[in-house]
Amino acid sequence: MVATEKTGIQNLYSVLAYATRVNSCRRVMIAEHFDETWDSSWCNKMCDNCASNSVKDCTNENDLDLTKYITMAKEIIENYNHSSNDKGSGRITAPKLAELMYKKLSNISREKVEKILSTLLLQGFIEEDFHFTPYSIISYIVMGARGKYNGGSSSSSSMPSSSTKNSIKDHKKRNANEPSSSNGTKKSKIAVIELI
Repeated sequence: MVATEKTGIQNLYSVLAYATRVNSCRRVMIAEHFDETWDSSWCNKMCDNCASNSVKDCTNENDLDLTKYITMAKEIIENYNHSSNDKGSGRITAPKLAELMYKKLSNISREKVEKILSTLLLQGFIEEDFHFTPYSIISYIVMGARGKYNGGSSSSSSMPSSSTKNSIKDHKKRNANEPSSSNGTKKSKIAVIELI
């Protein structure tokens, strides 16, 4: 399983970023993966993102601010963790988190909820916590370092679009590089993605 490989999770998240990113040329992303240079103008609308004209700057009015979704995921995870009883372990899996968020968000499709959760995972707001059993590996969702310290900050950043290798980092490196304010509390930048 990828959870036990040295770079397995990083590679899996690279594939996830490739599949969910709609604002970058696919050929540029593949070239970056192999440390090649590729100008997006060379694509000539041959990839699906360029053909659909979705490759553009992430800072337009169609972008989605993830602040409320981070807060909602945090509330669901914390409520689920504190409500452990005879029926459950008090931990939540990604499909269950997606289901509970979808029930709360009647105006967003299930596919978009899953895309939001994948972005939160890639950005480090939520993390996977793997539990090994004799027959399987169970992935539970916990709050990541960036999600734990999300105190309603109004600053924003876009979903990484330049380099898949640089945007998908090891969780330990991400935790160590969190920005801190002058009073010692950690601040986080809120991600913005475009949903099609």
